Amino acid sequence: MGDFKTGTEQLATAADQMVDTNELLQDNGRKLAQGVDSVQGAWSGAAATAFTNLMTQYQADFKTLNDSLFQIAEQVTGSSRDYAQQEETAASDVSAIMATLEDG
Repeated sequence: MGDFKTGTEQLATAADQMVDTNELLQDNGRKLAQGVDSVQGAWSGAAATAFTNLMTQYQADFKTLNDSLFQIAEQVTGSSRDYAQQEETAASDVSAIMATLEDG
């Protein structure tokens, strides 16, 4: 298994990219819904019903995807903050140890 390395900056960048992607997906989803709505009024019959059912399922799945992406972005943002705090604590601890060794 390969080495995996990350840092606060990489985690924050990844979270920002996820939020940007989520916003882009939501914009495209709205555009699709507007396009579908504009033609749906003039369409009737079994095919229209089947398509409406398909779009209803698509919208539910689309919402689930976007909600999940947003939750992942929030978790990565939290991980970035935790990682930064742990780095600060470790640096402080090392400084304290070094100061003790120098004084002793």
